[in-house]
Amino acid sequence: MLWDDPEYAFNNPFFKDFSFATVFSTDTFYMGNYHPLTILWLYWESLLFSGGDPAVYNGFQPFWFHLNNLLFHVANTALVFYIIKEFLGDKKWQIAAITAVLFGIHPMHVESVAWVSEIKDVLYGFFYLAALLAYVRYQNTGDKKMIGAALVFFALSLLAKAQGVTLPVLFVLMDLYKKRGFSLPYFSSSDDDNNTSNGNFNISVFIEKIPFFALSIFFGLLAIKAQEAESAINPNFEGTDTIFYGSYGILHYLLQLFVPIGLSGAHPYPSNPVFEPLPGYFKLLPIGVIALGLVTWFFGKKNKDIWFGVLFYLITISIVLKLVPVGDTIVAERYTYIPYIGLFFIIGSLIHKFSENEKLKQPLQYGILGVVAILSIMTWQRTKVWENTFTFWSDVSEKYPNYWRGYNCIGQEYSQMAKLAASEGNNELAQQHYQSALANLAAACENDKWAPPIPYMLRGAIYVDNLKDYDNAIKDFKKVISFPNPNDPTQIEARYNLGLAYIRKKEFQNAVQILNEAITRSPNNPRGHYFMGLALAGAKNYKQAEQAYGKALTINPSYVPALLNRGVLYTDQINIPAKGIADFNGVLLQQPNHRDALINIGICLYKLNKNNEAIQQYNRCIQLMPNNGRILYLRALVYAQATNFKNAFTDAQKATQLGVQVSPQQMNEWKTKAGL
Repeated sequence: MLWDDPEYAFNNPFFKDFSFATVFSTDTFYMGNYHPLTILWLYWESLLFSGGDPAVYNGFQPFWFHLNNLLFHVANTALVFYIIKEFLGDKKWQIAAITAVLFGIHPMHVESVAWVSEIKDVLYGFFYLAALLAYVRYQNTGDKKMIGAALVFFALSLLAKAQGVTLPVLFVLMDLYKKRGFSLPYFSSSDDDNNTSNGNFNISVFIEKIPFFALSIFFGLLAIKAQEAESAINPNFEGTDTIFYGSYGILHYLLQLFVPIGLSGAHPYPSNPVFEPLPGYFKLLPIGVIALGLVTWFFGKKNKDIWFGVLFYLITISIVLKLVPVGDTIVAERYTYIPYIGLFFIIGSLIHKFSENEKLKQPLQYGILGVVAILSIMTWQRTKVWENTFTFWSDVSEKYPNYWRGYNCIGQEYSQMAKLAASEGNNELAQQHYQSALANLAAACENDKWAPPIPYMLRGAIYVDNLKDYDNAIKDFKKVISFPNPNDPTQIEARYNLGLAYIRKKEFQNAVQILNEAITRSPNNPRGHYFMGLALAGAKNYKQAEQAYGKALTINPSYVPALLNRGVLYTDQINIPAKGIADFNGVLLQQPNHRDALINIGICLYKLNKNNEAIQQYNRCIQLMPNNGRILYLRALVYAQATNFKNAFTDAQKATQLGVQVSPQQMNEWKTKAGL
């Protein structure tokens, strides 16, 4: 599982109680995106292709998800062929074939197909291309049903991924190519053999596109709102430098088309302007873009396929050129999924033109076969990088050894493996994985001087939760707090975790102080009040702890940690076991087999002298946890309270065999009273 695959494919919060109204609401964003159709499609896949081991990825079976992406890509390749074939006419089917083959096998498209959560790429691409095909048929036939179909497909594309907003501009470009309804003097050439009109201005050609542009503007604004809601727009990279980022993207993707080497799942910015200026060569990149424009202008006068292909590329790539800097990567291979069609189209057109020369025809055929073979091998090799988290992020770290994210994600994966190993009782293996996680997180923190707070946060969490090294955890969380961006959500999270580290160290006053800061910054988050309850309970301020838990539950009445710990407070400190039972039952409403809640209800019943009910409760617990010696000892206490000393002694014996320490005096007392 790679990058955000867990969040999308098997830990998606929308899958638990799926609601069309929630998912399709324009106020519902996920992972910085508004893409309800993608969420819906993944939900359907999770229903159809579950059935694996529920303890591993919630039964998720990656094969079927990968197969689905591949089938979409095959369908998209076919759509590319038919679009160009119908756009140019049957006589130029070779251009369509070359464009489609290059689209289907190019290594730059591996990311869109091999990455499970990038179903959004092949899904939006499918409807985007279907809309293009419908529009081409509308151009050719004038059938109004086709433009209606194009509008429906366009809406579906936008619901899958906002990158589809460029489609209406392509419609204008396609009209310009065919001089449909209007024409410009430059955009014509001697090979105009497929025009559908004489180029006279026709206002209806513009009116028919109004619904498309309206949808495009609406979803474009919605996408910006979604990115802002998740703080995905990176303020460090805003400003005039975005011109150079955009120029870099245009030229980088163009180079990778012809020389697809050095591919990586993440390409970080070359520098952080907060700390140092851009490399000098970046200032020259706009000159390269201007040169590209001049070359297009010169050769496009002789062959309009050239200007059409270049404009197709520039239009579709424009919105992902980091002019609005989202995230911490400057380019991404998945962004070329649709834009490369324009460049492949030019290649197909030139090969078709040159193949008319009999002397060049056979060499071109052999050359095409060679290129297809080389690209196919490169693509196959590239898919191996996407095998798992370790192969993927190791490749990123190899390409960018000073980039924090590769080490960070490998560390996260080791941490997850350690948790799984610990749950299976293999503590030694778990410790090895934790050490590997710490090593990678340390590399993330130390190798990249611009590393954000996340690696420190994750490393601190391992120190607290798994290694019980609270001093080092406190150092890491304080490091997170020292970062300057007050709006970074890690600023709140670090204070929660720092408070927890202080609680574990029994430094309750320090915990209260830092948690007060967190609550001030985020008063409506139940976690802050819950942690405050833990700190106050540790400091024996039980009444205030009860109020803190109550505040958390006022914000979220179903918040299980607050219910559970308030129940413990009622049971063990305030001594109101009836209230404890109410809270534990509240936990069981959310999680029917919550083990701590079940056991604590037994303790409450014991304190209320409801011995029969307590024994029945512990019987249920033993069915769920037959090797838990603590439950047997607790049931022994109930039996003793009910003067059933024989059963009390028997349970106590079994408990000691399972590792529970029972006082020998108590054992002897029960044995004597039982007459054994």
